[in-house]
Amino acid sequence: MSFNIHIWKPGTYPSLDPDDLEFSSLWDTLKYESQGIVNMEVDLANYYQFNPGVPPIIPDTYLNYQVFEVEHNLGYYPDFAGYYFPSGVTAIQCPFGFGDAGFFSYLSVYADDNKLYFIVDFNSINNTGIVDFEFAYRIFKNDLGL
Repeated sequence: MSFNIHIWKPGTYPSLDPDDLEFSSLWDTLKYESQGIVNMEVDLANYYQFNPGVPPIIPDTYLNYQVFEVEHNLGYYPDFAGYYFPSGVTAIQCPFGFGDAGFFSYLSVYADDNKLYFIVDFNSINNTGIVDFEFAYRIFKNDLGL
C-alpha cells in the first residue's frame, strides 16, 4: 500500500487539482512554472555617469546600468532563481557582486507580481562597444504568499 501527503488550500478539500494544493508528496520538490534564457546587450555609449581619471595612472571610467524585463503575468510575487553565465563558467547565482580598487560589477534579479527584472550595473574604461550578459531563470509554480 502506498501513502501520500496532501496539504490543501482552505476550502478546497478533497480536490487533487494542483492549483488547490499547497503541497503534495506526489510532486517533485519545487515544480517549475517557467524557465528561460535572457541575453542582454549593453551599449557602452549609453553610460549614465562619467568619472574623469588621472591619466596615466587612473583611467577615465564610465558607469553603465541596464534593466531587462521578462513577463511572467502570474499575479503574485513568485519564488524564483536567477543565474548569470559568464564566459567559461557554468553558472553564478544572482545577486552577484564583484569589485576591486578600480572596477565593480553588480548583477541582480528581482520580481514583482508580473515581471522579472534583470539588472546589470558596472563600470568600464570604454565608452564604445557592446558587452553581452547571459542570464537564466526558473520560476517556481506555487504562490508562496510572498
